[in-house]
Amino acid sequence: MNKKVTSRTLKALETRKNILECGIRLIGEKGIDKVSIEEIAKAAGVSVGTFYYYYPSKKELLQGMPWRIDKYFEQEVVEKLTAESCAENIKTFFYYYARHTKMHGWQIIKNLFITDTAFVISDKRYLQLVLLDLVNKGQNSGEVSCGLSAKQIMRLMLIAAHGVVLDWAMVRGKSNVFTDMQEVTGRLFNSFLV
Repeated sequence: MNKKVTSRTLKALETRKNILECGIRLIGEKGIDKVSIEEIAKAAGVSVGTFYYYYPSKKELLQGMPWRIDKYFEQEVVEKLTAESCAENIKTFFYYYARHTKMHGWQIIKNLFITDTAFVISDKRYLQLVLLDLVNKGQNSGEVSCGLSAKQIMRLMLIAAHGVVLDWAMVRGKSNVFTDMQEVTGRLFNSFLV
């Protein structure tokens, strides 16, 4: 009996993830207003009712995006943050932030800004905990000033990064998100160095 519940739960998680992946791909290609729920359901191989079971709307579907970047950082980025210098690790962190942004396309990012939780800075987000840890290590090593708390620095860095991402989305991906991210976050972080 317990085995059935586990396999059913796994199947439900796979279905939810599949709908999310298909929805994000289609919204990225066409824009949120030009993709119907029927198209997303068809691409995911599920009924419209199944779509609504997992996501009450396309907007709700997009609210799953911020957690994808957390998973991306956990699975692919953290292991790359091993430089001796806090500044180097911060540079690497924001390179991968820009890379993840570019991978999803400007339409997804633009539409994320209309959701309620897309860019909320929270103590529970893995991405933000990683950045907070990097800043803490920089302060503990004496590389980063203690004039502001690590949490305040982390928050300011993310506000700047979100601004770069929003700008990139608003110009429909025509700016260089990598160059802008490096310029903005690099200059800001340099102001915190000792």
